[in-house]
Amino acid sequence: MKLARILTLDEVIRMGDELMWLEYKTSSMLEPQSVIYPTSPYDDNLLGRYSVSFQCGHVQIQSLYGRQWRCWTAKPSEEQRKAAKWNEVN
Repeated sequence: MKLARILTLDEVIRMGDELMWLEYKTSSMLEPQSVIYPTSPYDDNLLGRYSVSFQCGHVQIQSLYGRQWRCWTAKPSEEQRKAAKWNEVN
């Protein structure tokens, strides 16, 4: 079983098509993601992502990583999610 840990933003971008788990600070839902990629040559703050569970693409704001959303290497337990602190720095 793969160890569940929070990825750095650089790791998220380099993951390619490996499965990772997306968590939002304001939601209890965990979403499996297969790809996160730059979306626009004009705005390097946007990242596209593909949701495995919803079979569709979405956009994430890169600068909010660790404060509003984050990715895990494997599905974390509820205890792991609660123990992992969110970044509060602007």
